[in-house]
Amino acid sequence: ILFSGFHPDLIHVGDEASLRLSRLVASPIGPYHSAIALHGFRRGLSVEAPLRLYTGAVFDRLGYFDLWQASADYLLRTARDVGFGLEREFALWSRGGVFMHVINHPHLHVLGDIARRLARETGHDPLDIPVQTYAPDALTSEPVWPVLPGIAERYGVPGSTLFKGDGRRAAPPTVYRALDFLL
Repeated sequence: ILFSGFHPDLIHVGDEASLRLSRLVASPIGPYHSAIALHGFRRGLSVEAPLRLYTGAVFDRLGYFDLWQASADYLLRTARDVGFGLEREFALWSRGGVFMHVINHPHLHVLGDIARRLARETGHDPLDIPVQTYAPDALTSEPVWPVLPGIAERYGVPGSTLFKGDGRRAAPPTVYRALDFLL
């Protein structure tokens, strides 16, 4: 499940084609970076200058709002390509608010919907109860990228500038403010 509509500024830096995390540049929250912050760094802007760019107007100019449809088209096309169309499920996920932690980590209910459907399509009769009532969302222990306020406003979901680091180690995860993380 890949969907960048909620996180259009999230990018990987490094050799993404290698599919190995060791070939990506790490940030405080794993292999995830801000395209706007990287641009500011590469242009030699002050530490504060990129923060002024995190607005709906800038997101619109960068085409971030166009990524929702492009991401939806990609997700639905790749699902159809493997014979497992997700049009119905995607419509439900979209109406339910934010359904991705980062561009490649869906919320537990997304995985539960897919698992329930796979079970039914293979002749099983799974219980019709939400997966989150009996299983933890293990991906919440990994990094979580917020839906930035300008994006959140556009899609009518809660927004934040708090980034959560990896919590799979012995220590609790660190939460970073945008100023701490993006710069």
